[in-house]
Amino acid sequence: MAVNLFTYGTLKTGEHPLMEKAKLLHEGFVLNNFAMYDLGVFPGIQIVYQNNQRVVGNVYKVPSLKDLDQYEGYNQNDPKGSLFVRAKVHALQYEAALIDGPLWVYLYNGRPQPAQKIENGVWDV
Repeated sequence: MAVNLFTYGTLKTGEHPLMEKAKLLHEGFVLNNFAMYDLGVFPGIQIVYQNNQRVVGNVYKVPSLKDLDQYEGYNQNDPKGSLFVRAKVHALQYEAALIDGPLWVYLYNGRPQPAQKIENGVWDV
């Protein structure tokens, strides 16, 4: 079953082999109340409770999240031990009218340092 996925890092351009069957729905899509962190070769985002924080990325329709779960280091049997966790984004955090159905995102499961924060919420690939 195809699902909506918010991408903001290495998958954002859709050029990754795991995204070859993905369909771009929205480019430059904004999620509110999220912060982005530079984790080295890839970024991570986390929910924050500050209205002025946002992350910009793209939304794709993907056939499945199974292979993406593995790529993102998410194990649904061990979410606490996962590098990223998969979560549904609350409709109040984006323009829900633009998306048909739930929106999924991978959230960084670690504790980033404040200095790693990307203030503009955009990962330049």
